[in-house]
Amino acid sequence: MTTRTCRATRRVLEAYHDGELPVEEQVAIQSHLRHCENCAAERRWLREAGSILRDAAVAHAPSDPEAVGRNLLARIPVERQRAFGRRIRASFDDMRLVWPALGATVATLACLASGLGFMRLVIREQPAISDGKSARRMRADVSVCSSTCN
Repeated sequence: MTTRTCRATRRVLEAYHDGELPVEEQVAIQSHLRHCENCAAERRWLREAGSILRDAAVAHAPSDPEAVGRNLLARIPVERQRAFGRRIRASFDDMRLVWPALGATVATLACLASGLGFMRLVIREQPAISDGKSARRMRADVSVCSSTCN
């Protein structure tokens, strides 16, 4: 079983609280919560906030359900933008994944640069064919070599 960091645990703590995570991830989070008092306090806070919200929802039922639907539809684009920013930040939460990706990118760029450098060197050192005689001589050399080499 892998150990979780507090940051990674807190990122999925709400999904854990709502029971939306796979079993193996729930087990990892439970193990972390047993050993980390700060994350366990955050979980207790989520429980208390959930009970307060449930009590408030019962007391303040909406009088116009269609208005609630319109408000939700208006918030969808804003939430999508926020979700994109969260995904970008979440990709840098665990630096163990960022460093290999960065190293692979640098290695790829180095290989590409060295390949282009070799291509440029080869092109620069090739003899330039300026007249038809040189081209005919080269073809003749190739045909002589192929007939004598076989």
